[in-house]
Amino acid sequence: MSCKSKSSPPIEPLVGLLDTRSLPADVGYGSWRMRQNMAAVPMNKLCRRNGWRKFLYTESPYQNHDLHDQLLSKLTYYDEATPEDANSDEVQSYPSSQCGTTLRTRTQARQPITMLFEAVATNGARRLLAGTQNRLYVQRASKGNWQVISDALGGTAQTSFEKRWKAAQVNDAVVFVNGSDAPIYWSFDQPILGCDMQATAPVPTLDDIGLTTAAVVYAWKGIIFLGDVEMDAERVRHRVVWSGVNRPLSWVPGDDTIAGYQDLDYGERILRMLELGDFMLIYTTKGIWQVSYVGGDQVFQFTRKYYNDAGDQCLAYPNTLVSIGDSHLYMGRDGIYEFNQYLPYPERPKWIHAASGYMYANLNTSVCENHVAHYDAILDEVWFSFVRTGSTLPDYTLVLNVSDDAKCADYVDHGFTAFCTHNADLRPDIDKWVLTNCICSQSELNTLDAAGDLQLPKKEGTNCTASASATCTPDPTMPLWSSDTMDLDGRTIENYFAPLPEAGSFCDTLTGLNLPELCKECDESPPFVMASAQDYCLKEYADVGYRERCTAFTACGAYTQVGYTSMLTSGPIRGKTPDEELKLSSVGIQFQAEATTVPSSIVLSVGLSGTATDPNNPGCPIRWRELSSRSLACSSSKTAAQHEAAGTTPFSQEAWQMMFQSRNIYLKFTISGTGGLACFSQIAPTIEGRMLQPNA
Repeated sequence: MSCKSKSSPPIEPLVGLLDTRSLPADVGYGSWRMRQNMAAVPMNKLCRRNGWRKFLYTESPYQNHDLHDQLLSKLTYYDEATPEDANSDEVQSYPSSQCGTTLRTRTQARQPITMLFEAVATNGARRLLAGTQNRLYVQRASKGNWQVISDALGGTAQTSFEKRWKAAQVNDAVVFVNGSDAPIYWSFDQPILGCDMQATAPVPTLDDIGLTTAAVVYAWKGIIFLGDVEMDAERVRHRVVWSGVNRPLSWVPGDDTIAGYQDLDYGERILRMLELGDFMLIYTTKGIWQVSYVGGDQVFQFTRKYYNDAGDQCLAYPNTLVSIGDSHLYMGRDGIYEFNQYLPYPERPKWIHAASGYMYANLNTSVCENHVAHYDAILDEVWFSFVRTGSTLPDYTLVLNVSDDAKCADYVDHGFTAFCTHNADLRPDIDKWVLTNCICSQSELNTLDAAGDLQLPKKEGTNCTASASATCTPDPTMPLWSSDTMDLDGRTIENYFAPLPEAGSFCDTLTGLNLPELCKECDESPPFVMASAQDYCLKEYADVGYRERCTAFTACGAYTQVGYTSMLTSGPIRGKTPDEELKLSSVGIQFQAEATTVPSSIVLSVGLSGTATDPNNPGCPIRWRELSSRSLACSSSKTAAQHEAAGTTPFSQEAWQMMFQSRNIYLKFTISGTGGLACFSQIAPTIEGRMLQPNA
């Protein structure tokens, strides 16, 4: 197909195919060879992708909300007493005669956050759980800090960081597995217990069935499932074991429980489990199984949905499996696959396969557990963060906008080790509430805690900045109900027969208050939370033109705003015949920029080559010519009234004028630094000559 007109067709919209897999010569006009930090938004607009800030950045004073301080000084424990006390695992107050006398600290370093899990209690309370190889944390969002709930497991710290915790929840119990240690559980707000000072404990009845470790955990229909297990000192990678219904700690089969197990085909290894519709799918190294709940003595029906003995089209990287509602997406060996109940076998969506070429060309295939993915329903995007060759942690991310109106892909030049969509529970804890309402002073709480009378959580971070002091002063003489007294068996107490609380009494301050009133909150859209592979801190995707990086990891931390580069690069725009050259005389661009005091700029570079080559990794040279930048601001400083009076138009297209001639022409647009948030609707190159348009 050729075009001889001097005014070549404009490129619009700009959310065309991202093709990093085809031969460069086959990238069609209007498609792109690279789209970096450029996101699709509704109505076919292409915008500079937002940056991110520290997690819960709106909180003030800002404490340790983003877990920059991994509380290494809180990894404390006691040795067991000699002789060992049979009830030492029930110790809650320290020091204790049931434990040793010396408080010790485990020596560990900062580690990447490789697990994020939102736990929701039966009473509606929410907790964000975070995990590194050797530690598990629970966030105390209203306090701005975290508590260490486990720090004694995980083995010797790895440099590959592949050993990671996985979690599943039924009722108020969260079960954790890591493929090497015995499964453990944490009940909501469970206190620190025992001489080793852990808030987690081994799942009690797994010993009764001989199960000592599991690599996969999932919760479905009120049941905890374990896969790839070790039982009776033998690793059974194709076995699924499940608990009783709504009994996450009950694993022994019996007449009053459905607890049991099922072996899939020998030779398969269970990698992940994930719900789809009314079924649960089990992904293995050789296929996909569908689990249906049928009840009765059989309980579950296991049906093979796909099988390939060589593992083709199967899940290859376990932590990349995500649900986008009606389908699953995951990374196989050679591409990203989609599967649902209506497909006979997993398929590679063409637009995703084209976009993933760069990822697979640079993929480090030796760290299978470190490639991760997450679907955020608010953004309607799937983020595949992957490890490139030469790295051990993710350092680049492919983002897919899977909405029907977009189906657009771009790359983000940053890596993440875990993701979560989480709405933090910022409702006050009791100690914060009593301080705010002047029932006690901070010094009184400290005295009670030191005496052991107030069981504040152990191994919890200490805030770096004191919260704003209450504007009132606690009154120690304030009565609970009434200052009028009465005698009760020789004791003087308050007259509780008074029909109403006395004005100014403690109960008077609670008049009209109830638990629903105290605990109510607005139902807001949960933010997209990302664990950075660079500074090992939690980030929140935000409407800003920079990336907030932590540079100091103790106390309140220190932060800097880092710029980034958005890039849009075409494939070769070619002449129709091998000896025919094209002439490029101008390039126009239409955009809507965010209002700012100091506008950012966009730069156009024009590439020229004799042979069609890949601008991402040129095998043959491309000669680039960078043109002067254009401001991302309105092209007119006049008001609408001034334009009306002058009879002029208040908007004109930004354009570059030039004269380049070549067999192959490339266009590359870049926005660098901070700011620069803008949306783009059209690029209009003026090209003279017969233009070849492959795949048009």
